[in-house]
Amino acid sequence: MDITIQHALMDKSFELVNIGIDGGTIVTLTRDPLSPGKMDLDAQGQLVVPPFFEPHFHLDNPFLWGEINQSGTLREAIEIYARVKKDRDLNDLVQRATEALRESLSYGVLWFRTNVDIDPVAQLRLLRE
Repeated sequence: MDITIQHALMDKSFELVNIGIDGGTIVTLTRDPLSPGKMDLDAQGQLVVPPFFEPHFHLDNPFLWGEINQSGTLREAIEIYARVKKDRDLNDLVQRATEALRESLSYGVLWFRTNVDIDPVAQLRLLRE
């Protein structure tokens, strides 16, 4: 096996299990001892959970801070974003989207449902890019 994870706490049963992964797929999940794989990890009773799903993600506009929303209202946030997205270029969009994906993956998000803003300011530009 490529990876074995020993002494992992299951999220629903709270039993300690050993997990065997081969070719990126879990092939063994057992309470019985496993021979060490190429990489052998001891979870030391830490919790093992399924990966997260992000149901509403905007790859077209992550990390757009700069101008602060003074009122904290949705209306002001929309006005600020309208000014920002009017002048965004493709390289900036790709760089920010890549950073957002990498950070999300590092926190255990494996699946994304992404959305794109289509409105009078951006029109279809962000969808095309």
